[in-house]
Amino acid sequence: MVIFYPFYAAFSCLFFCSMLQIFRMCDSMVERGEKMSECTKVITLQKDLHHPEAVHLDMLTMKRNYVRENYPLHIHDHYEMELVVSGEGWQWLNGEQHPLCPGMLYILSPEDVHRFAAQQPLELICLHLDGMAATPELLGLLQKCHGGAMVQLAEKNYALVLSLLNDLYERIHRNASLVQQRAWAVLTLLLTILLGDGNHYGYEHTANQPALAYLRQALAFIGENYQDKLTLQDAASSCNLSACYFSSIFTQYVGVPFSSYLMDLRLRHARSLLRQTSMSVTQVAFDSGFSSLSNFLRAFHRHVGCTPKEYRKKAELR
Repeated sequence: MVIFYPFYAAFSCLFFCSMLQIFRMCDSMVERGEKMSECTKVITLQKDLHHPEAVHLDMLTMKRNYVRENYPLHIHDHYEMELVVSGEGWQWLNGEQHPLCPGMLYILSPEDVHRFAAQQPLELICLHLDGMAATPELLGLLQKCHGGAMVQLAEKNYALVLSLLNDLYERIHRNASLVQQRAWAVLTLLLTILLGDGNHYGYEHTANQPALAYLRQALAFIGENYQDKLTLQDAASSCNLSACYFSSIFTQYVGVPFSSYLMDLRLRHARSLLRQTSMSVTQVAFDSGFSSLSNFLRAFHRHVGCTPKEYRKKAELR
């Protein structure tokens, strides 16, 4: 796991204190049998959108995931719900080890840290949820899951949940009528099961992971301010790093440059407004953080493949 080292003398005190914490963290991880990875990756929703077997709705991407070997430590910039269909293994969630077997249902919030170790190849049904496109009711339930929640379903309940998810996947694939409403109903049911019957862990286990502090702080800052004028320097200053160093580590950990990540956030927000409101295209552009209508129209067409008006018409037909 790469640690962010401040470069300037003004941070020397913080550096030595951080090193002491890191040594303690490493000792703790070794005691738990957890291996240090070279880099904690950030899995973005944008990456999941391009998975060849994935199906998509406004707030939901579904796919099947197969873990045949150990999957390295990573975090997401969105909510992730998964159901274990087959196989056995372990998951480390925010530093705590949990068994995985058929019938295990769990959800992770943005910034939750986890990795897999497969004893037998794992098959998972994955639901990637965009909180910005969620209804207020669903968002309220999602926000209660911060820190992660897990439940081992009884055999009867597992069969029901598996059937619901397989049916939802097929309906999204063929764009069935009322599929959006069905998705909301299924997600609400699963979230109430997790919150009512599952184990909710919160963030009490993440305090001893200083290696993730800078990245979490920056992602949270970007998430709160992407609708305003936001520069690389602003994001770097939010976690007391130089712009050059922040740009380097952001690209390394997130997998895309800061500018690309910011553009994706703004376009996701714009698509949500186009689907859910009657705001004019100009209003959508400025509410999403774009400095001019022309910049918004150019970026939207380049990344989405159509104009905002065309996108809104397609959304209305669903």
